[in-house]
Amino acid sequence: MLAPFAGIRNDIKDKLPEYKSDWLDAWDYRVIPSVLETYFSTLLPALAFSQDLFNRTQTYGVNEILLGQGMAGIVFGIMGYPLTIVGITAPVSIFNYTTYDIFKVTYYEKYKDMSYLGFMFWVYLWSGIMHFLVAVFNGVTLLRFVSNFPCDIFGFFINVVYIVKGCVLLGLTFNKNETATDVADGFANVTIALCMAVFGTLVKSIVHTTFFNHKIRVIISDYSTVLSVIFWSGVIHFGNAFSKVSFAKLPITKAFYPTANSQTWLAYYKITTGQVFLALPFGIILTILFYFDHNVSSLMAQRTQYKLKKSSTFHFDFFLLGATTIVAGVLGVPAPNGLIPQAPLHTESLLVWQNKRYQPLKESDKDVEKVLTNASDYQTASMGDAEQKNISVGDPSNTAEQELLSDNGELEPEVESDLYVERCVEQRFTNTFQGIMSIITMCRPFLICLNQIPQCVLSGLFFIMGINGLLNNTITHRICFIVSDKKTGPLTNIPLKKLVLFVGSCLCFAAAEVGISNSRGAIGFPLILLLTVVFTFSFPKFLNEKEMSILDPIVASPHTLKNLLPKNLKQEKNFRIFSNSKL
Repeated sequence: MLAPFAGIRNDIKDKLPEYKSDWLDAWDYRVIPSVLETYFSTLLPALAFSQDLFNRTQTYGVNEILLGQGMAGIVFGIMGYPLTIVGITAPVSIFNYTTYDIFKVTYYEKYKDMSYLGFMFWVYLWSGIMHFLVAVFNGVTLLRFVSNFPCDIFGFFINVVYIVKGCVLLGLTFNKNETATDVADGFANVTIALCMAVFGTLVKSIVHTTFFNHKIRVIISDYSTVLSVIFWSGVIHFGNAFSKVSFAKLPITKAFYPTANSQTWLAYYKITTGQVFLALPFGIILTILFYFDHNVSSLMAQRTQYKLKKSSTFHFDFFLLGATTIVAGVLGVPAPNGLIPQAPLHTESLLVWQNKRYQPLKESDKDVEKVLTNASDYQTASMGDAEQKNISVGDPSNTAEQELLSDNGELEPEVESDLYVERCVEQRFTNTFQGIMSIITMCRPFLICLNQIPQCVLSGLFFIMGINGLLNNTITHRICFIVSDKKTGPLTNIPLKKLVLFVGSCLCFAAAEVGISNSRGAIGFPLILLLTVVFTFSFPKFLNEKEMSILDPIVASPHTLKNLLPKNLKQEKNFRIFSNSKL
């Protein structure tokens, strides 16, 4: 049996020596575009969920979302794993309004006297306690069984939900539909949203083209999301083009005040003993959701291709998540957890790319200099001495093709041929500062600025994030491979029938998640996520070892996953956080 606190102990022991550098390493240009993009990509979708939640629950609004998201960003930025962005997610929104529908709609007569916030307080409290137990008794070690299969499916599901959410927001603009003006308003909103989606997606992808030079392409891509929101919010004021139509704006409330005026920030309301224990199964479901949602987002933020060097903190993070869940229940705000696709997007925004690569080495090459393209432009400083010494002629592991292989063993078609990841700026500033900015946004001047953003721009942002996420998803890559005429890369080693069945199973699980999340049984959709992990245990029956290494490899590097292995969680005597501590 694993020793209690062993995982948390190892996480702290590994992370503590890196803590100072986590702050000092923030002195890097990559931090500036990362902060801006992370802030907007977490803030605006969360505001859309806040509108949906308030319409459905009459409880959670803009300030509740901002407070919950800001609290989580600051806590995880300062204490947790800093690359994992934590906030209010689509699954959490689904969980909250489905719980409300059960007690305040379906069974209203039976539970009409029960306080929804009081019930959610106990749901979050039970869930927080279970988070503590899971973290203390090393339950997070089960995460080692999570491979790319469930991660890709969950990412696919979230991106589809984002696109659907964008469509729903546009559909709301046609609600009145009584006069020609109402219809014109709706189509004007659709026009702005689609234009933003098309141009935003194209501009974000400019880094994979040959326009301009590498540095300019990176700068344009870095600020494309922020500039898209600002530009398309201003387009409606250009000239008289849209003077005869109106655009719905983001709703706001009082600064630093709960959206529902009848409540305070201490949101505990008394409920009966029976209702307290009725909250327990809901707490279990929420814990399963957070176990998968948060940990998978953390895994996806630490994928192999990002070339991360610093330690992970899965056990300690889950303990922290339990604490923030309980605090969310006390404050009456939605419980935050790891965000997809924002967490991996945050890591990608911190990547430092180099713009020249080694071409594939051949047996006939006698001089390493021959394999360089445009040697005069090559930045030799991007490679360390040890890395240069390891380059050997005729070694297939050092080819450009191997450099392009992602963690799933496939060639990424969207990666430029002359780009490779040199390093990632692993630091705490971006996560912490975007959390602080979320709290500051609760100030009245910033709320007024948010009120100037049309909802159609929010739809456009959902489309951009969802489309980019789908384009970069492994399932999409494999579908493209199946329907392609010319097939190259590692997938050629997989029989087509097996590949079709594998991709088909991915799509079935993704469809099941989308379907159940839009049904009355939406509260049970975390169980579908769990089934995707269980399903991977059947792979050895129809896939050999080589096929599994291509189709369903581990998500992160051994260095990232080492504290998830039971052999590394043995009891250590006289453990001290500080080596010079006297106990």
